[in-house]
Amino acid sequence: MASPELEDQLQRLTVDESCDAESLPFRPPEDLQGGKKFDEIPRYLFRVFTPRSQGTTTSSWVKSREARHNTACSKVDIFAQADRQEIAQMINRHLRWIEGDGHNLVSWTSFLLFALVYIFHLRANTRDRSKFEQINLCIIGTSTFPEDVFLRDLDLIRRYRSHDESLRAFEDLRLNKKKTRNSTTSESTSRKGL
Repeated sequence: MASPELEDQLQRLTVDESCDAESLPFRPPEDLQGGKKFDEIPRYLFRVFTPRSQGTTTSSWVKSREARHNTACSKVDIFAQADRQEIAQMINRHLRWIEGDGHNLVSWTSFLLFALVYIFHLRANTRDRSKFEQINLCIIGTSTFPEDVFLRDLDLIRRYRSHDESLRAFEDLRLNKKKTRNSTTSESTSRKGL
C-alpha cells in the first residue's frame, strides 16, 4: 500500500469555504418538514466515485446522471413531480443501486468508514473494477451549501413509501438493521472548487 503517498495527499487537503454552490434545491411540502426540514444534515459528507460512476464528479462539480445529460427531470424538484409512484420507484432504484432513467439524485454518506469500505467494493465489483488510483473520495463541508441542498434518504423514503412496496421494504431493511443517519442524498448537486 502506498502509505507515504496517501499520507502526503491527506496532509495537502484543504477546504475552500469561499466557493459558491449551484444546486437544484429540495422544496418538500409542509407535512414532510415537521419544523426540522434540513436540521439533521451532517457537517461533512463523503462521496466515492470512479470514471464509471453514473453521474459526474470532478474536483469542481458533482452532478447526477440526469443533470450530466441535461434532461428535463434534472431541472425539476423531486417534490414538484406529479407521479408519486414513479418517484417512489426511482428512489428505490437509486438506493438499491439499480440502473435506470430518471435518477436525479446523488448519494453521499456521513460515515468515512463506509466510504473507505466502498472503495474496496468498487475495486472488486465486476461492474466497475476501477484501479485504486482511479477511485476518488470527495469530502465536502455542508455548511457552505444552502440548507435545502441535502436531504436524508430516510426522509425521502418516509415521504414516498406509501407509493411503492419495494421502497417500504427498503425502509424496513434500514430501520430493522440499525437506526442511523448514514446516508444523505442531494438532488443534482453541483459544487465549484471542491
